[in-house]
Amino acid sequence: MLKRIIENISLQHFGGIGNDDQSLTGSCHNLIVEYMDGTETSIIVDMGAFQGLGQDLNPSLPFDADKIHAVIITHGHIDHCGRLPMLFNQKKPFHGDVYASELTKKVAHTALLDSAKIFATEYEKEKRKYDKFIEECKEARRTVANYEATGVKRDAGGNRNENHDARPSKEAYDVAKKLLREQGITREQDIYTKIQKPLLPIFTSDDVETAVQGTIEVEFSEEKKLHWQEICPEVSFSLWNAGHVAGSASVLFRIAAGKAKMKYYFFSGDLGPARTPIHPFGLAEVPNLPIDMVVMETTYGDKVRTEFDVGYREFEESVIKASTTRDRLIIPSFALDRAQMILFLLVKMRKEGKFQGKIFLDSPLATVYTDLYQQHGVLGSGMDELKSMAKTFSLIDATTREGVLAEEDFKIIVTSSGMATGGPIMTHLLKYLADIRTTFFFMGYMAEGTLGRDLTDEIKPKKLVRLPDVEYPIEVLARVKRFNFLSGHMDQKDLWEWYKKLHLRPGARVVLVHGERDSSTLAFKHFLGRRKIDYVAHKGITIPEVDKILVPDVNQIYSVF
Repeated sequence: MLKRIIENISLQHFGGIGNDDQSLTGSCHNLIVEYMDGTETSIIVDMGAFQGLGQDLNPSLPFDADKIHAVIITHGHIDHCGRLPMLFNQKKPFHGDVYASELTKKVAHTALLDSAKIFATEYEKEKRKYDKFIEECKEARRTVANYEATGVKRDAGGNRNENHDARPSKEAYDVAKKLLREQGITREQDIYTKIQKPLLPIFTSDDVETAVQGTIEVEFSEEKKLHWQEICPEVSFSLWNAGHVAGSASVLFRIAAGKAKMKYYFFSGDLGPARTPIHPFGLAEVPNLPIDMVVMETTYGDKVRTEFDVGYREFEESVIKASTTRDRLIIPSFALDRAQMILFLLVKMRKEGKFQGKIFLDSPLATVYTDLYQQHGVLGSGMDELKSMAKTFSLIDATTREGVLAEEDFKIIVTSSGMATGGPIMTHLLKYLADIRTTFFFMGYMAEGTLGRDLTDEIKPKKLVRLPDVEYPIEVLARVKRFNFLSGHMDQKDLWEWYKKLHLRPGARVVLVHGERDSSTLAFKHFLGRRKIDYVAHKGITIPEVDKILVPDVNQIYSVF
């Protein structure tokens, strides 16, 4: 690439910053490189979907796809890659390169195909409802027109010939009239202009293939083995293990700032917990380079999580109690990483004789990911049995589910989705939420607006809930419990230890993202402020003044050069 001089670099956040219930998900950060010649380049870190309230949250992109130079995906969770295919189906589509680690490419491919399938299924269902309603409105128009006709005709001789049998009843007329009035329909063409058509899927499986197949795989860097990928003039990046899920990465940008000086900007991505004995893909790593800006996640910036051993003992005791007092234990789980960890722990407990009963995995997506973990997981740290784990639990799906559920013996079913926003868990909730002989365990964070949050809210859990496409509310009689010891994110204690390992230059910028703003993100900001006082004499730890630690707003753009 030709050498060009960088004049400025700005950062803008389109999601994943927690300003409201929706923007906590949808991670998407735009690094804008401006050159002296008046041109600029936009590099997107993550193209996540907003989650919790349905597809309507993602109808369009926050920028012109053709103006983006490159995209880097940190990992394959939908809130970090879920809008990637949309880049390729715009009127003016994206023509740049997509970068990710090898495993992130595989995970994202599976996750996005699953999303495309869900979107297609939902669209067909909504289309059928729309077509049926259109016909109902047409019939209502005919009913009103027929009723409001005189109902009286004359024969050739001029005699009255009343045809009451052909006239709709007054009751049918009133119902039809009310329907048309509610929809604002006065003319035939109103049926097609005033009734909203279902939204087309935001992307298809073909869009997924286009997006993923061309993704460039980037190796992880290590302290003694750096892999730099040039992405545009004077800018390159490397990936570092984030320890979150299979293939998850932190992103380090290396920027030529003139006069042989290099600047380094480090995006943490989602960081996996350090204080657990299970690390199927290793621990988060940081570069031994001087960092000028860190953009770090704060999902649990306000919490010190229960130590794994303590949380695991509570989980173990609860499983044992459920096995002796209930007919079934149902555990909704994230399909990636969490489901595999839960299966491992359950298999371990049963092997130790803590309970008797069958273990089932009811999630097509988690089944695929479990195969991936068996093939690629790093053994050790408690995961030595990972490769043989498939022999210790059974797979079920829509065709075998009823037979399994009919069995009288105690059983544990691990299913998805983890926040109860869709998937097989909805079948189990419909069938067993009002059953006192059933226990549901929710594992980890539940986003605002999800059914999982409603059922497990610490202040006021709902005792009457509605499920999609179910006309009546369901009373919650089953036992519902939430555990946090198996989170995929660092807590406040882990984040601080990770932060201390960074080699931040004096005056380095600290940008806090990916947390609920008024709780976790601001809490971690003030936590750092307190540490600045405590560690003022501690060599090697750079902490800006509290007012210099940035908690950005949605769409906010600011210079970081």
